[in-house]
Amino acid sequence: MTTTSRTQLGADRHAAARLARTARVVLEGRHRWGYADRTLAASANRSGVSGQRLVVYPPGTNTRERRLLMAHRQWPVYGGLASLAVALVLSPATPGLALAGMLGLYVVGFAVLSRLTRRLRQACRSVQSSTVMLGGTIRMLGEPRILDACLVSLTVLEGRRDDGEIGEAEFELGWGEVYEALGARTVR
Repeated sequence: MTTTSRTQLGADRHAAARLARTARVVLEGRHRWGYADRTLAASANRSGVSGQRLVVYPPGTNTRERRLLMAHRQWPVYGGLASLAVALVLSPATPGLALAGMLGLYVVGFAVLSRLTRRLRQACRSVQSSTVMLGGTIRMLGEPRILDACLVSLTVLEGRRDDGEIGEAEFELGWGEVYEALGARTVR
């Protein structure tokens, strides 16, 4: 094998790994343990309110369950796009059929995903915090210290696992400790 073919093979492997990582993030989310949402800076600047929410999945949540949870979370966007595509395809027939198809797909998709993820969503734990600026005074609402501590713990655990410092068992044990620390806080 020549140097050029080895270099090309390495580049192909790197591209394939990057594509697989991107697909996993799109389908399952960035983290196996759950997700953290933050208010966009532009929205926070306009309204004077910024918010954060940390959602932690039950330890041991598998790939299929993460994909279902992510599909449910992203349905408003992707379901809306799919419904728009249905409306565009059906619009030459009749406007009523296009509207029925569009609404039918959106509602049925949301209902199916809600039903499939109900138990999983109820098992998730969450913590929220908000920062509100009123008349030059900043007020913290919710539980920002708990949110930050849990997020740091999960991020450090994930980094240590990715670096090979700890194995899957230790990662899940740490994930479970954060999950238990959140107590009975559930996602709505």
